Amino acid sequence: MFQDDTHFYAGNAVTLVKLKWIGNLLTENARNIRTLDLALSPYAIDSDSESQDEDDEHDTGFTLSQVCSPFLNSEAPSLRRFSLSMQGQYEDRHFAVDKLFLGHAPNLKALQLRGTDITLSRAPFPELTTLSLNNSGIYRLLYALKAVPSMLSQFPRLRSLSLKLRPELLSPEDLDVFRDHSTSAPHIVLPDLKSFTLHGLQGPEIGYLVEHVECPSLRTFRVTPPRFGPDPGISSTPIPRFPAWMHTILKDVRHLDLRLDNLGISVEFANQTAAKSFLWQIFFKGTPHETIDTYLNLFIENLPLVNPQSLNFQGAINRFPINEPSTNLWRSILSCFPRLTRIIADRETEIGNLIDVLAETKLICPALQELDIRGALFIGKRLHRMLVQRRANGGGIQRLNLDMEDCIIYDADYFGPPSRAVDASALKFDPAYGPKDLVESFSGDVRFLQHNSTIPKLPPRGSSLFPESQFSAFLEGLKSNTEDFSSFSDINFDRDFDQWLMKED
Repeated sequence: MFQDDTHFYAGNAVTLVKLKWIGNLLTENARNIRTLDLALSPYAIDSDSESQDEDDEHDTGFTLSQVCSPFLNSEAPSLRRFSLSMQGQYEDRHFAVDKLFLGHAPNLKALQLRGTDITLSRAPFPELTTLSLNNSGIYRLLYALKAVPSMLSQFPRLRSLSLKLRPELLSPEDLDVFRDHSTSAPHIVLPDLKSFTLHGLQGPEIGYLVEHVECPSLRTFRVTPPRFGPDPGISSTPIPRFPAWMHTILKDVRHLDLRLDNLGISVEFANQTAAKSFLWQIFFKGTPHETIDTYLNLFIENLPLVNPQSLNFQGAINRFPINEPSTNLWRSILSCFPRLTRIIADRETEIGNLIDVLAETKLICPALQELDIRGALFIGKRLHRMLVQRRANGGGIQRLNLDMEDCIIYDADYFGPPSRAVDASALKFDPAYGPKDLVESFSGDVRFLQHNSTIPKLPPRGSSLFPESQFSAFLEGLKSNTEDFSSFSDINFDRDFDQWLMKED
């Protein structure tokens, strides 16, 4: 009764009779079932079907939880993967489960519980490797923060863990209980945990968990700040300074990838080998792109620990317009990197503010030797001025690469993109803007040292990217498409429109 892992789908409604039959079938085969993915929604119940039994037509006491409650209170010795997602009122999602599977599911490896009030306080599953939980149940708290380490200690072989809190669904009293860690929690070690995902937690809460749950093999750390912004009652940074056990993973890394896109921020650290890479992702939902500095500041307290030798800065995927970090933020970030010797600006990233900071009299990144620009957007004369000033201040760039194959050249005196690109061959180039005497090694298109690089900007929000007649023709072309789209998820407008354009050419 579900479309995918996150979206319920009521396109094929199920009668109440069939639901009860499914529940009986689950209970009868509890000892034999190896994999069960179950999503139940009241919107998928066909209450008007002719197949409805007369006795069930007015069965207002039936709740969705009755479908699988007997199964959850049975031993499941063969079960390896179980996923349960619920929608509906409290009664639909309330389970009288004291001990999931009676504590006997010795082969269970993957467990996901969403929209239920089932707790795992007395559910030791020694083979469990994947766990996904909602910490906020149906209008009530399932685990206090101090109880989480003890609960996780039941699963010593965990490799992937996801915990989600929705504070907006909890009462102020429940939130106080969740954050109260006046009594100490045990310090546990999950030696095999490689992926750790936290949704909706504040900085002190994140700090408490990573302080008490040590994961020496951690490779991916994902954080989603609360949807409605930070709690005004919590003054600490949204991302805390990492504890000592994480320092061995992050300290003095060789290479750092900083990526910005319309979903959030990804920071990937690479040490001497690929096996020691560490990916840190911060996702924010419904956040204006103008506040990118706010979210970049989330992890700035940990940057002195990272202290990379090489920085790769990447911008938005598919030219999604996102503002560049401010000069103040670039100054704060680069000041944390005294060992930095190389900067790579990649994938149509705007780097005007970055160049301005590198040109300042008080040298930022004094060890910087190489600047590798691969399709980034900047003003040529500012780049040239930066090279001149750094050389005069004793911190000159030794190697410069301008790989601008996919960029358009604009007139150096025009700071806003015109309606169309100028003829690059008609642009005059002043030899004074060449790399001679500025760098020891140069490669790429020398014209970009004087002229500007950019890509056509997207139209203002609300206006059409394509002429109406062109888009109408595209829609008409879809009508003749022989593919049977079973749902809107099968339609990819970016893909289909690109294919239609190629056909027209």
